[in-house]
Amino acid sequence: MEKTNRDVSPTVLAMKWLDGIRRRVTRRATVAALGASGVLGCKRLRSAGVALGRFARLALRDRLVRNLRAAGVDSSDATVGAYFRRFGLWAGHSLGAFSAGIDTCLAPTQIELDPVTIHHIDDAVARGNGVVLATPHLFCHELAAALLHRRHPVTALVRESKDQGWGAIKHRWYGTALGLNTVARPRKGSVAGDMAAMLRVLRGGGVLGITPDVLTARGSGLPVQIFGRTVSLSPGMVLLGMRSGAAVITGRSHWIADPSCPGRERVRMSFSEPMDLPESGDRETILRAGLQRWCSAFEAELHRSPADWLFWLDKAWTKVLREPVTASRRAA
Repeated sequence: MEKTNRDVSPTVLAMKWLDGIRRRVTRRATVAALGASGVLGCKRLRSAGVALGRFARLALRDRLVRNLRAAGVDSSDATVGAYFRRFGLWAGHSLGAFSAGIDTCLAPTQIELDPVTIHHIDDAVARGNGVVLATPHLFCHELAAALLHRRHPVTALVRESKDQGWGAIKHRWYGTALGLNTVARPRKGSVAGDMAAMLRVLRGGGVLGITPDVLTARGSGLPVQIFGRTVSLSPGMVLLGMRSGAAVITGRSHWIADPSCPGRERVRMSFSEPMDLPESGDRETILRAGLQRWCSAFEAELHRSPADWLFWLDKAWTKVLREPVTASRRAA
């Protein structure tokens, strides 16, 4: 039986009301910032982003530390400082790209594709079956995708927004600012329709960008283990690889000292070897194993460099990290 507002406690209703206000305020602030970005210029926007990172550290440091500790990764002052520096650069470069476009903004001066591992993408594209580029929400990953687009066509799957104004911003961000190809995902579309659109991109030999670290409702994805908890994620990247023969490759970020500017960092996006997928066997077993393998590798990367992941402050992931660690993880 469907619940009505009368069946929900006043506390829950109040929290939903406050969350709605938070979302509206955040959206209006974002729209205002994007509107002002055309006035400031790219250098000032990068400086404004760095300042925003410092402010965010004051406001959100405790929440970040708590989440890092809950995940069992390093939560030292060095990691916290690196996270908010990257947060600031990501914000500044994103505003600059939105205002001036990827070819004019300053992002390409601090973001580069790894010359050693880019051949994994090149070789897969040359085979003609396309590439599923499965990258978590790393700082500047979309800007790096725009740079990759200069080399090979990259397509982003963009979900339709309820708000027309917000939808226009998303269209400008992916299509105009970043210059990526886009496939619209209707809000009332079907899984089969989404899959068909993505398969067309891959069968055309292109690169399809996917972010598998977006949590799904239990029952709509597959359960996997990460940070000692069970979460539900979409196995779409593995399914696409199975159906199309496309290479499933993961993007990873590495922040390094910038020799041209002491004290400043550059982000280098590297690429894994293609995921090895069995040619036959039970489909659900293959999907679950492939998704878990991606999650385990992703978690290992975060233990190596925890400051790289934007989603440490994501509301849904924060809720997951507030849950207790499973008994099997404690025993390990």
